[in-house]
Amino acid sequence: MTQILPLPAAQPTDMYRAMSQATVGQYMSVHTHSIPPTETLRTARDLMQAHGIRHLPVIRGGKLVGLLSLSDLYVLESSLGLDPERSRVADALQDEVYAVPRETSLLEVARSMRDRRIGTAVIVEGEKVIGLFTATDAVRALAETLEAQA
Repeated sequence: MTQILPLPAAQPTDMYRAMSQATVGQYMSVHTHSIPPTETLRTARDLMQAHGIRHLPVIRGGKLVGLLSLSDLYVLESSLGLDPERSRVADALQDEVYAVPRETSLLEVARSMRDRRIGTAVIVEGEKVIGLFTATDAVRALAETLEAQA
């Protein structure tokens, strides 16, 4: 039988310090696409597929009102039978969106995403959406930090 030994208590490292000083703005994906809540789900899916993206901020009157993900679209269309030609983005969006300024620490955002069990933070400047920070961006931040320490 293999014995599993506990790891020693973690000590602050250069990697930890680097990650705790980084901001989410350093690793966000720059926002270039959004959709109004009045568009159809088909339009939203086509836009995501055409641009190779998985999330769309939903904007009404210049303000963030929600977030739509490609995976949510697939679930809603297959499980609930929403017709993508007739159903609107407003019928499917997540209206509780985690939004933070670009200056927010990467550590704070990562902890909040973990605690909330969400995969995306919307990065804002005032009320304007300027980017997204996804789980993929978090993995990229971790990989770049680890590579720098190697």
